[in-house]
Amino acid sequence: MILLRSLTFLIIISTVTSIDVLLPISTSTPDPTFYPNIVHPRQPQRLNLPQKRALHTNKFYTNPLLGPGSNPIITHPFVLFMNLESPYGISISCTEQFALGPRIDSTRVKYFINIILKNIQVSATEFSSQKFEIIDVDDPGFALTLKMYQQNSQSSIIMPIVRGMTYVTFEFNSATPKISTVHAILSVNGQTSGKITGKRFEIVLNNDQTWLLYTLNGDITLEFRENQLFGTQAITNVLRLTKKQSDSYANSLLDSHVSVYPTGCQLKADVNGSKGTYTFIWERKGDLTEKLLHYTLAHHRQVISTNSATATSVQSRSPSKGPMIGYIGNVWIMTENSLSTMGFLAPRAPAPEYEDYIVAQLKKDITNGVNLGVSDYYFTGKAFHKYALLCLLADYYKETLLLEQCIKTLENAFDVLITGKNANALRYDTTWSGLVSAAGLAPSQELADFGNSYYNDHHYHWGYFIQTGALIAYLDPSYIPKMKNWVEGLIRDANNPSTKDTNFPQFRYFDWYSGHSWSQGLFESADGKDQESTSEEINFHYGLALWGLATQ
Repeated sequence: MILLRSLTFLIIISTVTSIDVLLPISTSTPDPTFYPNIVHPRQPQRLNLPQKRALHTNKFYTNPLLGPGSNPIITHPFVLFMNLESPYGISISCTEQFALGPRIDSTRVKYFINIILKNIQVSATEFSSQKFEIIDVDDPGFALTLKMYQQNSQSSIIMPIVRGMTYVTFEFNSATPKISTVHAILSVNGQTSGKITGKRFEIVLNNDQTWLLYTLNGDITLEFRENQLFGTQAITNVLRLTKKQSDSYANSLLDSHVSVYPTGCQLKADVNGSKGTYTFIWERKGDLTEKLLHYTLAHHRQVISTNSATATSVQSRSPSKGPMIGYIGNVWIMTENSLSTMGFLAPRAPAPEYEDYIVAQLKKDITNGVNLGVSDYYFTGKAFHKYALLCLLADYYKETLLLEQCIKTLENAFDVLITGKNANALRYDTTWSGLVSAAGLAPSQELADFGNSYYNDHHYHWGYFIQTGALIAYLDPSYIPKMKNWVEGLIRDANNPSTKDTNFPQFRYFDWYSGHSWSQGLFESADGKDQESTSEEINFHYGLALWGLATQ
């Protein structure tokens, strides 16, 4: 998994000692005299956390934090919708149907679209209107906890929503279950009408799906009524839903592991020489004597230790990441055994016969210069990075005078940024705990600088500046003290590795479950987050590694 290898490499500094890569870069508060504090124009919605904390802007659950909340929460394999109108509650989609775009050839299509249907919905009869609140999130971005309730009522439903969950979990508190669907309910446990009592219900729909509904704390009674199922009384109980498998043994595993459920995840990661290990410690509720059944993605299965978790026949399909397989285990230990080793220069040197030509062209390029005027952060970053690479090439060919000229020009231009003298200099956003361009903070300017002020693409933008800083540090170490806080501020904003640094969220962009970062910050999306430039993400992680090498 190249992106994980790149990320894990960020603190490799040629050592055989095991290194915890989740140590803080710094815990200091960004200096308000240099980064003026702002309150972000896009405020979080439906947020009711027990205490203030650095908020994620680029995780799978951004949609419910923004706007009306009509766009989905994509957990893989489930797609969840908050129902803002009757029948309220939560709608669940788990479909394996795709609409295919035009064919490129016999094996490839240009795109595919998930057919999202609200297969089954869970609510409470007490909810004649309804509110949603996010009452908890975990630090590395694996989970949120959603509360559904009605104003001035004791009835509520709490949902721990976790990446890769095998069941959708509902903690009912003095609420009467209501189960509905856009399809038709053909039978429940073989019955087509009347009341059904039990702890396990097979709900057969007319779309060829069967859903399994479990209760963890005693029997409940459901009653057919107009293609819906209603509880006969308010309950305080845990209900869990999942789609029935085609394999009977897989269904027996669903039955035997339903009593324990995930609420979040703790992350550990360390590097020892060329080996990197990252560990998911699943936080659980319910019957803690039972082991968790949880879905893996393909890249997990390539590196997971079978001593920590074992594969099962429970399967599903992710909306965009292929087959998912259920593994049994409370802790996942995953090891990359061949991390990259890299430096500032490419592994292959230019052919000697081209040296004169390259040096002649290099002199022209450095003398003619690159436009290093600071405009936006994206294209400015690209220009700085290009010029820094010219300096590196001058050093490689031992062109001392040319290198001095190049570094002086680069540092003079970099001074404008690191002293905050450029237009639209960075601000520290106290709402979402991050560094943003001032360009997009004015009304109707959300898309300025590719949405930088709304946390879009920071890992792309900052990567160019971090690499530039690393190249300067490599070529002129005396400049490090001058730029260190500014460069490491960018790193903390986009890739803060530690929960101890409470000024920024932990790993704002990188999704440890998915194995890559997400763009598209504080913008709602009907089909979830995107990652349109994996090459620029790798460039970002490479920059982190080079900064570590140059400043160790």
